[in-house]
Amino acid sequence: MKLLLRLALSLLLVPLFAGTAAGQEPPRRPVRDTLAQRDTLAQPDTVAVDTAGAVPDSLQQAADTTPPPRFSAIMGDPAPPVAATGFYWDRDALLREAALTLGDLLEHLPGMTVLRAGLFQQPEASTAFGLTRGRIEVVLDGFVLDPLTTSTLDLATIELAQLSELRVERRLDLIRIHLTTVEALHGVPYSRIEAGTGEPSGSVLRGIFTAPRFLLGPFAFAIDRVDGTGRDGAEPADAFGGWAKWGWFPTPDRAIQVEYQQSRLRRKAGVPWVGEQSRSDLVVRARNRLFEGVSAELFAGRSSLGQPAADSLGADSAVSLQRSVWQYGGRATLRRGFAWLDADLRFRDSPALPRRQLDVGAGLEFGPLVHLAGNVTSAAWRTGASALAYDARAQIGPVAGLSAFVEYADGERGAPIWADSAGHSTLESHVLETRSGMRAGLSVQRFGIEATGALVRTEADSAAPFGLPFDSAYGRSWNSSPAQGIEVFGRVPLWPRGLSITGNFNYWDKIGLLLYLPSRSWRLALELHSLPLPSKNLEILGRLEHQRREVMLERNPESIGVQDPTDPADPYSQMPIRNLLNGYLQIRVIDVRAFIHYYDLLGEGRKDLPNREAVRGPRILYGVKWQLFN
Repeated sequence: MKLLLRLALSLLLVPLFAGTAAGQEPPRRPVRDTLAQRDTLAQPDTVAVDTAGAVPDSLQQAADTTPPPRFSAIMGDPAPPVAATGFYWDRDALLREAALTLGDLLEHLPGMTVLRAGLFQQPEASTAFGLTRGRIEVVLDGFVLDPLTTSTLDLATIELAQLSELRVERRLDLIRIHLTTVEALHGVPYSRIEAGTGEPSGSVLRGIFTAPRFLLGPFAFAIDRVDGTGRDGAEPADAFGGWAKWGWFPTPDRAIQVEYQQSRLRRKAGVPWVGEQSRSDLVVRARNRLFEGVSAELFAGRSSLGQPAADSLGADSAVSLQRSVWQYGGRATLRRGFAWLDADLRFRDSPALPRRQLDVGAGLEFGPLVHLAGNVTSAAWRTGASALAYDARAQIGPVAGLSAFVEYADGERGAPIWADSAGHSTLESHVLETRSGMRAGLSVQRFGIEATGALVRTEADSAAPFGLPFDSAYGRSWNSSPAQGIEVFGRVPLWPRGLSITGNFNYWDKIGLLLYLPSRSWRLALELHSLPLPSKNLEILGRLEHQRREVMLERNPESIGVQDPTDPADPYSQMPIRNLLNGYLQIRVIDVRAFIHYYDLLGEGRKDLPNREAVRGPRILYGVKWQLFN
C-alpha cells in the first residue's frame, strides 16, 4: 500500500521528475539527412557552360548520385517496444550529443546506473534493476560482442565514431544494447570529423567516411581516438579504434557484407588496473529478403583479444594473453502487419560462452489497443549445463492518451569466467544465476506531456559483481533478497516553444542486498532545443541537469579484505553518494556544430567507487563536429 501511495504521488509530481533524453522508442521512420535544409549555394550548378559559351558534350555522362541500397533495411525495422522497455537514438540525436563513452549516453535513460572508475577511459559499466554479469549484452549489427577477459564487457572499450543508431532494451532480466553502424546513405561520398579537447588534459578525435560505390559496393570507414591523464595526471590512458564495412548488392534484396573493427586501450602507471589490451572483430554476413516481410541472414565472425606483458607500462605482471572466439549462426525476421518475429541462433567455440544460444522474440497487435510481446533465450554449454530465461510484456492503449502495461521475467542466464594472467582463475568456465521480476504501470501522453510510472519488484538467487577490474570477484557471489520500488520518467514541455523539463526518478523501498542498486536516484534537466530560422540552418541545444544517486551496495573482496565471501556476518560496503550538476551546449550552423560539455559544474566530485580519489573534480570537453558532402 505504501508503494501504491508513493507511485500515485510520483505521477502527480511528474513535472518535477520527468523525461528521457533519448525518449521512449518512437515509431520507426527512414533515416533522414541530419540537416533539415543544407545551404543551396553549396550545391553544384545544374547547367554547366564552358568558358567559350558552348554547352558541354551531351554524350558525357553525369556523375551517378543514386543512393545505394541500405543493408540494414533488408532485415526490416526493429521490433516495436512494448511496456516502455525500448529507448532509441537516431543519427540526429547522436549528433546532438558529445559523448566520450557509451556510458555518457546510457546515463540519460531512466533507472540506468553508470559506474565509472575514472574520468577518461577507465573501466566503466552500466546497470538497471541491479543487473550485473551475464545480464548486459552488446550487439554490433547483429553480432554479439562477447567479453573476452572479464564477465562483463567494459563499456569504455566501445567506440562511438561509427554509430548511426543506438537502441537499448531495458528488460527486467537483461539489458541489450544494439549498436547500428553508419551506412552510405547518399549518392555522393560523405565525411564527418569530430574534434575536441578539454580538462583535465583530455582530447577526442573521430572521423567517418562513406562512399556509395567502392569495389562494386558501398563502403564506410571510421577512426576513434580518446585520451586523457585525469586529475593531476593520476589516470593516464588512451584508446584508439579503427572500423570498416563494405557491402555488395547483387540485387536490392540480397547482399553480402564484411565488417571489421580493431581497437587498442592502454591504461598506464597511476591506476590500479595498469595494462594494454587490443581487440579485433571480423564479421561476414549474407542477407536475403525471401519475400515481403520475411528476411534471413547467415553470419560468421571471429573476436580476438591480445594483452601483452604489462611491465612496460608499470604493472607487476609480465604475462601476456592471447584469446580468440568464433561465433557463427543465422538470423531471421518476420514483419507482417499485426505480428513480428525475430530469431537468432548462434554457436561459439569457447567453454566460457554458450556453445549454442537461441534467442526468439515475438509480438502481436490486436487492433490499435492491445500489444503483446515476449522473449525466450535458451543456452547450452560444453559442460552439459543449460539455461532458459524468458520475459513477457503486455500493453493496453492508448485510450485518451493513457496506456497500461505489465512485464514479467524469470529464468537463468550464464556469465563467463575467464582464465586470466594474474592467476586468479586458471580454468575457463561459466556461472549460472537465476532472476525473476515483475513491473506494472501506466503511461500518459496528453497535451504534449509524456509520463510513465511503474511499480517494480525483482529477485535474484545471488548478488554478483560485474567481474570488471574495479570489482572483480572471479566467479564469487553472495546471498540476496527481493527488491521492490517505483520508477517515474517523462517529459513536460514549457513555454516558450522548444523549452522542456525532462528527467526520471527511482525509489526502492527495499534494495534486497542486490549490488549496484541505488536506494534512490534521479535526473532532472531543463532543456532548450530551438531552430530559430526558417531555413533551419541554425540549431541550438542547451541543457542544465542535476543528477543524484544515493546509497547502494557493493562487494569487492580484494579491496575490503573479505577472507570468506560466504560469511553472512561480513557486511556489504556502501558506495558513496553522487551529486552532480552538469551543463551542455551545442550550436549548429549549416553543417558545423560547436559544443561544450561541463561535467560537475560545482566541482563537488564524482566518487563512483570507494578509494578512487582520481575520479574527483569536473570533466570539461569542448570542440566541433562538421560534415562534408562530395
